[in-house]
Order: sequence, then structure tokens, then C-alpha cells
Amino acid sequence: MWPWLGPVSTYTVFYLVGIISHFLISCLIAKRLGLRNRVWIVISICYMMSMTVLARLLYDIQQGQFDFRAMLTIRHYLQGGLWGGLLAYIGLAAPLGFILTKHKQEALDLVAMSIPIPCIFAKLGCLFNGCCYGKKCSLPWAITFPHGSKLAPPNIPLHPTQIYEILVLICI
Repeated sequence: MWPWLGPVSTYTVFYLVGIISHFLISCLIAKRLGLRNRVWIVISICYMMSMTVLARLLYDIQQGQFDFRAMLTIRHYLQGGLWGGLLAYIGLAAPLGFILTKHKQEALDLVAMSIPIPCIFAKLGCLFNGCCYGKKCSLPWAITFPHGSKLAPPNIPLHPTQIYEILVLICI
């Protein structure tokens, strides 16, 4: 699709925009719910860590290529390959939200309501990167990735799973 914006991968740009948007959205939601600043800050740090470090860790484990030393380098994260970040976020942020405040319901609301918009940015990154693609598709809305795509098979109509996920997130 469009994997690079100059020297930076489009995937990285969209992931960073998603992380920044999570911080902003969490701040707004937390104020509306009457939660202290520390709650939304910790929840947003959980999102940032889950969508980067933990997602890369889960990807490496899934691929059978975990290397602790590589996890300590920026280059390792810029190669792509993130998986399960949202699952890690919920597993980390929900318990921490419970610990940080007496307002358990509001903390869970913050965790849940701060997900859709940042995840839309992450899925746009996946679409431009050519990862997270679907199976072969003969429907009129199938997408085809060009030659040179590192991840998706080129010139094969595929289900646009990234767009399906974005539509579900918009509905949420």
C-alpha cells in the first residue's frame, strides 16, 4: 500500500498517533468521569507499553524467535511485528485501574472507552503496512496489495480485515 512516509514507516507513524490520541482521550474521559490524573496517566502508559513492548514480546513468542537482547533495541521494534497488544492492554490496565482508585466502575469505563480511536489508528497502520490481511476474496470490496509489499501477497484480492475492524471500532 504505502509503507513509508519518507524515512519512517507509515505503520510507526500511525501507531505513534494512536498512542498520543490515547493519552488525550484518556485525559478527557477521566476528567468527565471524575478520576484523578494518576489513573488516566497510568492507563495510557499501559496502552503505550502494551501496544509496543508487550505486543512485540507476544509476536516474538508466537513466531518462536524471542531474544531478550533484541527487545532492548529500538531497531527491533521498527521492524514491525506486533501482535496481541490490545489483549495485553486490557489484562494490564483493568487490574491497575482497580488498584489506583475506589471508583472501580469509572476505571473500567476509562479502560474500555479509550480503546476505539487509538485502535483505529493502529489498524490504519496495519492497512498501509500490508500486515493483518485477510484471506482470498472475490467480493467487490476486496483489496489488492502491489508488488513490493513485504507482508501481504501481491496482486491477490483479499478481505480488507483492517477495514472490517475499523468499522467495528467505529460502531463501538
